[in-house]
Amino acid sequence: MSAFNYKWILIVFVCFFLSCKNEETKPLLAINANDQSMFNNAIREHYFLALDSTSYYMQQIDTAQSLSKNKELFLKSREWYKRVEPMLIAYDYENYISMNAPNLLKVEIDDHTDIKKQKPKSFQVLEELLYSEEGYSNEDLNTVLEYLKIRIPFVRKNHILITQRDRHHLKMIRDAIVNVATKGITGFDSPMLANSLNEAVYNYKTLQTVLDIYKEAFRNNTLYVQWKKEISSTIDDLQSANFDEFDRYSFIRLHTNTQLELVDKTANDWGIELSQSRALDPKVTNLFDKNFFNMKMFSTQRAPDITEERIELGRQLFNDTDLSGSGTISCATCHIAEKAFTDGHKIAKGINGQDLQRNSPTLTYAVYQRSLFYDGRADGLEDQIVGVTNNENEFHIDLEQLEEKIQEKSAYKVQFDSLYDGKITDMNVRNAIA
Repeated sequence: MSAFNYKWILIVFVCFFLSCKNEETKPLLAINANDQSMFNNAIREHYFLALDSTSYYMQQIDTAQSLSKNKELFLKSREWYKRVEPMLIAYDYENYISMNAPNLLKVEIDDHTDIKKQKPKSFQVLEELLYSEEGYSNEDLNTVLEYLKIRIPFVRKNHILITQRDRHHLKMIRDAIVNVATKGITGFDSPMLANSLNEAVYNYKTLQTVLDIYKEAFRNNTLYVQWKKEISSTIDDLQSANFDEFDRYSFIRLHTNTQLELVDKTANDWGIELSQSRALDPKVTNLFDKNFFNMKMFSTQRAPDITEERIELGRQLFNDTDLSGSGTISCATCHIAEKAFTDGHKIAKGINGQDLQRNSPTLTYAVYQRSLFYDGRADGLEDQIVGVTNNENEFHIDLEQLEEKIQEKSAYKVQFDSLYDGKITDMNVRNAIA
């Protein structure tokens, strides 16, 4: 064999060896259910790109600019904010709330001697200033701009997108889908422009980017293709729609629910499980399903399971007038089922027939309330009941007397024996009513 042939054989061997070496050292990207995601770097790069772009356009908005130029810059900054929004909701929720807050005065009460009134300085406030027919003051504009110009780089610098697992990124996709359906397409955060459909498109483009990053992770490539087609179809429908005439119900039925099904299939494909200890049940694939909200997460800690038997006991207690100090009213007196659990009055009536300070609020969906009463002093229905029983113009009875009244009724004793281990305590009573 000639020296020339030996030379080429050697070259081919070296190339083959180096190729194998590269394949050995190249990290294989795959789902890891028990450790941080191998896709974090790529997702973080998109997060930084979107935040940097948001900040880039925001920094240029200035009172020295023309109004038309400021509007143009605002729309570009807002576009990139919407691209980063799914990640902010998932990984920096407090800053998401702050930067996207509605233009409503926020009152914080540490105690009655320390009441703080805070004006929001958010994208929504900026939109209302720039697009107000009455114009705006430079002082108001600068106040909002100063905050956002500092806050956005701060969020970027102090990010926590480091050790997330793959299930966190899949939950981020799911939460973004729900957020678009419940707030995005409704116009919640675009009060002046009603630009919500276009902004939903930017949300979905980020979801597509994340799914593209995860392309190698799909065991079933058909599922990845289904995602691509579904998001493309969703974007087409959003871009071709008119805000005022948009059929939101059909969008949720055809797109949101389809995407929730895809999330569930993706969790199975990736071999991961989304956490059940969240407000939304991750296994439910229909936004209108009665179990879409995880009822357990809205109950007090260590509360017993909700069962038909406990519901029936609560219904009896709810309608029992003997539990009031006067023996003449029950919960159902002011919360009438046929009137959406209100009393139909502008102002609620007390036991003496006098007007109370406020109306009787509906109990419909009250279980999902994070705070109750005008000042938010109760953080759940069980706590709210205490305020009603102790009020001298309402039930006017203390909790010990309430327990005694229930213990006097043999039918209740049998039910509490079965459902609450025989313990007729005020907490168990309040739990049953709630």
